[in-house]
Amino acid sequence: MWSLIDQRQTEEHRFHQHVQVPNLHFQMNGVHVDVHWVAKVPSDQVWHYGRHSHNSMELHIVPEGECSLWVDGKDEPVVVGGGQLYLIPPGIAHAQKSSASRPALEYGLNCSLRMDAAAQLNHAEEAAWFQYVQSCREVRVAQDTYRVAECFQRIFREAGERGLGYRLAIQLQIYQILIGSIRALAEQSGSAAAEGKREREDTRIRRIDQIIRSRLSGNLTLRELSELVFMSERQLARTVLQARNLSVHQYILELKLEKAIVELATERKIHEIADSLGFSSSQHFTRLFKRKYGLLPSEYQQLQTDKIG
Repeated sequence: MWSLIDQRQTEEHRFHQHVQVPNLHFQMNGVHVDVHWVAKVPSDQVWHYGRHSHNSMELHIVPEGECSLWVDGKDEPVVVGGGQLYLIPPGIAHAQKSSASRPALEYGLNCSLRMDAAAQLNHAEEAAWFQYVQSCREVRVAQDTYRVAECFQRIFREAGERGLGYRLAIQLQIYQILIGSIRALAEQSGSAAAEGKREREDTRIRRIDQIIRSRLSGNLTLRELSELVFMSERQLARTVLQARNLSVHQYILELKLEKAIVELATERKIHEIADSLGFSSSQHFTRLFKRKYGLLPSEYQQLQTDKIG
């Protein structure tokens, strides 16, 4: 029997509305879903749930207001704002409290998921979805990009009105909540991972730049540079190519010619500059400089002198 039940526990200052879902079990292409409860916590007062944990997974969404989530092992609470959802894996002890200034409207779904090995072999797409859920070992937060809040609203409307086929309608909304929530969380994790990868690559190329610029006077080889930046030659070549669209040799030459531009603004002689930048001869330096800039080093140096004069 599906029903709406109001539950008030004044000692914790909490009020929530449950959709009772006795014995609700269904499958999504091999993924077994056991739904334990669906809840709504209105925003008409400040609410608080003390420290607790579950043997099942919880999905929550905060369409309005703001709440704080305390998780064991974390020094600071996670603040979840309007339009965000979060997942709490099984066994994670946590506590939740609505903001006093912006009381939160929150929906929640508590369920257990399982998928046997044979089903994972026969349903690759669903298996990937299930394996992502199983990989979650900490609380994750994402934007409600798939409008999961609207699915919760429909569940409570269906449970309240009990129109023809309302049980099936509620089950379909739970499908959408599970798929939309996990998809949003996976995409958010992917974006964070991509950003972390970009930061690591930026750090690497900055380190490569620093080493090359400090050794422009010599003939730095790919092997020497790879040892100095603690990368394999192949990884180093790939990193430079992705970041600068040049081979390592081309990039070293590029930095040498950039340094030559700075040196030609001084009164140093051409052969001194060529020698200080590790070119085999003044003629070699002159040829490469003209190929890049369209001027002889002496012509460029004269232009700089004329500007000063």
